[in-house]
Amino acid sequence: MVGRAIARLWLVLGQLAGTIARAVGRNAATARELDPAHRRDGMGLGVLGLAVVSAVSVWFTAAGALGHWLTTGFRFFLGNGAVLLPVLFLAGAVHILRQQPQPGRRGRLVVGGGALALTITGMLHLWARSPHSVGGWIHAGGVLGAASGQLERIMPAGLIVPLLFLLGCFGTLVVTATPISQLSELLRDLLSREPVEQDDQDVADQPSGRFRRSRSVIDQFDEAEAGAPFDVD
Repeated sequence: MVGRAIARLWLVLGQLAGTIARAVGRNAATARELDPAHRRDGMGLGVLGLAVVSAVSVWFTAAGALGHWLTTGFRFFLGNGAVLLPVLFLAGAVHILRQQPQPGRRGRLVVGGGALALTITGMLHLWARSPHSVGGWIHAGGVLGAASGQLERIMPAGLIVPLLFLLGCFGTLVVTATPISQLSELLRDLLSREPVEQDDQDVADQPSGRFRRSRSVIDQFDEAEAGAPFDVD
């Protein structure tokens, strides 16, 4: 009897699991039929919500247990660089909600953003005098910064800093899609732009359009009067 009861219970649980799986599959198929614009809006609003929660948790430590978990995870990977995440999430949400999807830019953003993350966290790690424990990493550059700090095994910190700076420059150029070959041209354009200066006295001396039209009408009237015969009754 016990065996039959267990078998029957197992059968019921299997049927219940199958029903739940089929329901989830139908809902997932329905979700895929949503308009791509609506899916993008949902993604943007989700990232915006993450920006709000991360700001409350990281900046104010007031998001409850969820905020504590988020802050711990962010600081474990990024250290003090976690304070920048709410701003980055907000910028990402605005971009998703306002721009059309551009798949060709994703790889560039990933590479450039990764280079900038390594630069910032590596600098934070060196600034905190290269801690060697997890407790020190969360107040420096996190695990990512500690990975960059491993360069200290083969070179001095005075050489790592300029290398990280160059890596940050590379990340900035990749994110902004600006090749180095165009920097000189951009700088030349900026320097060649001269402010347009206009003499205030000249502007004051020039009559307005309405006044010029009135003067022209008066001049024409004076010329007509001067050319007309002088009649004496």
